[in-house]
Amino acid sequence: SGGPLINARGQAIGINAAIFSQTGGSVGIGFAIPSNLAKTVVTQLADTGHVSRGWLGVSIQSLTPELAKGFGLTETMGALVGSVTDDSPAMKAGIKAGDIITEFDGHKLARSEALPRLVAETPAGREVPVTVLRDGKTVKLTAKVAKLDEPDQKVASDASEKGKLGVAVEPVPPAVARELGLKETRGVVVRRVEDGGRAANAGIRSGDVILEVDRQPVKDVAALKRIVDKHPNGTPLLLLLQREDGTMYVAV
Repeated sequence: SGGPLINARGQAIGINAAIFSQTGGSVGIGFAIPSNLAKTVVTQLADTGHVSRGWLGVSIQSLTPELAKGFGLTETMGALVGSVTDDSPAMKAGIKAGDIITEFDGHKLARSEALPRLVAETPAGREVPVTVLRDGKTVKLTAKVAKLDEPDQKVASDASEKGKLGVAVEPVPPAVARELGLKETRGVVVRRVEDGGRAANAGIRSGDVILEVDRQPVKDVAALKRIVDKHPNGTPLLLLLQREDGTMYVAV
């Protein structure tokens, strides 16, 4: 790992950060930091000497076709707000649980996982326009993004299934297993993703089913905690996720 990630046009699009290999060689699944994220970090380090992240204070989940139908919508665009943190920028802006955030600071949200990165890259103290759908009506709001405090970041690194990954999980309900086509009820389903946490930054979203961690099967919540607790700090966790459109690997 290390060095630039180059596309077919010879453009640097990322910084190689890690590789997951079963042989110990340079053959396997590679992971890279996007170049636009690296630019933001470098600029902050040059200007202030440290990196800070924006914080909105919402827990979001993907808008599935079933949820969209329940909200009377025909599209699954946007991020569904599951909960709002007390005294947070979101609460002060008037964002409510059940709102669907469709636009943040001029960026339309095609998928829910776009929101955490947009928020994280927004400078603290900046006021941004936020558009939400509420009861079928478009509502225009303004949120003043706050700084993600260090204590919150420390919570995200605690060795537990909720802290280290930045997610809250529960056993997979039989109905969810049937919907995803799982032959057996295995894994754990993500019910909440911590705003600005490691899982959110990796693109994990509510409704994902964690099948494996570090190539080890996850049978239940206890198994997930046991695997995560044994994982060395400072190295990425490799997760195998099941979504409605198939399985995928992510590094957290």
